[in-house]
Parts: sequence; C-alpha cells; structure tokens
Amino acid sequence: MAKRLRFHFPLYYIKDNILYGADYHEAREELVRRWSILCEEGFNSYKTNLFVHGFEYDEELFVIYCDNEIYTEFAKIFVDVTSRYHYQLSQDCYIYEVDDVYVKVYIGEGGYESR
Repeated sequence: MAKRLRFHFPLYYIKDNILYGADYHEAREELVRRWSILCEEGFNSYKTNLFVHGFEYDEELFVIYCDNEIYTEFAKIFVDVTSRYHYQLSQDCYIYEVDDVYVKVYIGEGGYESR
C-alpha cells in the first residue's frame, strides 16, 4: 500500500510580528535534487496560502506518493535539509504529513525533535 506524504516548505517567516521572505532557494534545490534521486515516479509541488498569526502568505507544498518501505527516507531528507538550512528558513517548526497525520519537527541546538 502506498503512502501519501505532504511536506510544507516555508517561503516566509514571522519575527517580532513582522513577515519576512525566507532565504529558501538553496534548501529547496537540495530537497528537489535528493527527492528526485529517491523518487523515480516524480512528485508534485503546489504553492498554497497559509494563514498564521493574522498573516496570509505563500508556502510550497510537496506531495509524494511512495511505497511503505521508503517513506521514512523522504522524511529523513526533509529533516536533514531543514536542519542544515534552519538559520535561513527561520521557522518555529517544520511540518510534514504522512497519510493526513501531522508531524511537527522542532530544530534546536541539540538537533531535532519530532512530535
């Protein structure tokens, strides 16, 4: 049975109640490159509106369908890339979904934590 993965990729961040554009280009390029190697069938990307703390802004939503055996590899890549580019992306947390179940990833000095 296949899994549906949805990765919420940030294009903006909020700091001190001000909306800023994130420096996301290198992180996005790496995600796409690494996922493309893993996913022979390809995947989709959509720009969506996000409503948070009174702001409306864009995010990119990556949708991947894959076999149960490899879905964790896509999540590991997402966590690795968002961890390494955390300073540029500046998010409180990063979100992905596995079959409609939200997973929040919090990046800190000691690594990351998923909830």
